[in-house]
Amino acid sequence: MLAVYQISGFYQISGFYRTMASKTLLGLELPEVVSRLEVFAPTRLAESWDNVGLLIEPSPPKMVQTVMLTNDLTEDVMSEAVEKKVDLILSYHPPIFRALKRLAFSKTWKERIAVTCLENRIAVYSPHTCYDALNGGVNDWLCEAFGRARVTPLTPSLGAEPPLQVLVPLPPGPVRQLDWVDDLHELCRQLPGASVEARYQDVVGDVRTLGSPLSEGPQPRLQLVVTTPRAHLAAVSALLAAAGVQPGCRVTAAEKVPEPGRGAGRLAELDTKLTLTQAVDAVKAHLGLQHVRLAEAVGKPSDSPVRTVAVCAGSGGSLLAGRSADLLLTGEMSHHEVLDATHAGSHVVLCEHSNTERGFLKRLAERLGTLLSGQVEVMTSQADRDPLRVV
Repeated sequence: MLAVYQISGFYQISGFYRTMASKTLLGLELPEVVSRLEVFAPTRLAESWDNVGLLIEPSPPKMVQTVMLTNDLTEDVMSEAVEKKVDLILSYHPPIFRALKRLAFSKTWKERIAVTCLENRIAVYSPHTCYDALNGGVNDWLCEAFGRARVTPLTPSLGAEPPLQVLVPLPPGPVRQLDWVDDLHELCRQLPGASVEARYQDVVGDVRTLGSPLSEGPQPRLQLVVTTPRAHLAAVSALLAAAGVQPGCRVTAAEKVPEPGRGAGRLAELDTKLTLTQAVDAVKAHLGLQHVRLAEAVGKPSDSPVRTVAVCAGSGGSLLAGRSADLLLTGEMSHHEVLDATHAGSHVVLCEHSNTERGFLKRLAERLGTLLSGQVEVMTSQADRDPLRVV
């Protein structure tokens, strides 16, 4: 008999989540699903080396009625998806990372997966480090193991690139008629995110009402300020060049600013200090593991309190290197990275790579059910598991 119980507006049935509207699923077009996924976790949050977003796209139109979540898209998971007639696989790790030079079913397991997806019209989307950086994402979920804490990113994500400003000087004195100014105003009206204004030093005016001097005597220098996304800079520059004013222009760019709560890794400053044993037991309970690997800090008593924990889902050796924390928690680190950490005074807990990620999928399934307006069934794979086990 299947156990059925309600969780935050959803029903959990034998390991996967179904929205309450699952009996009357309407589905959504694939582009709409992808658009909502990218609003939820913008792909710009991903690390520069990562390969995220829509990786496999069947020919349109493609309706999505069923989404399956998995940490790794293995051949076992692929078989499960085909059997369950899944429309979209959301694979946390990208199954296509390095470039494929061919798609031959008889060659590598990743090529077989790509071929099988296309033959069965199954789309594949991968968020990977977007979900690591996300506020409320994988790393924040890991920190929940230790109870209440002040949690901040180890490396904050930077916000979207701010628009550029193009400063266009105009001739001194009254400006009666500059036809190209009207053209510039019309161009900016047509370009999303672009605008133009006239400034007499600190005075802002409307470019369409340029004319009389502000006062008798020497006039303040007038300039136009064009604000535009970088994508439209070429179009603005072309118009200014045609008007013969581009050589005197100056382009300025503001720096990107950190996004609150988003970024790589987390530092958790615990409200209540734990012993090392309590911290390890909390990790095991949170991840559902019987065993983890522990390296104790050199020169620090085993009963010393744990007040700070630096966390990185997956492989945290490089991100956690040199971090000052009582405990480092990640999936895997190299032998020498562990030695460096313990000699720097940090305990290290390793849980195997995907064990620090997979448990988040249940939380994600609930959130995606809401994100997709209950029109798409969201389930978690039953075949997905860490390839390593303790024997």
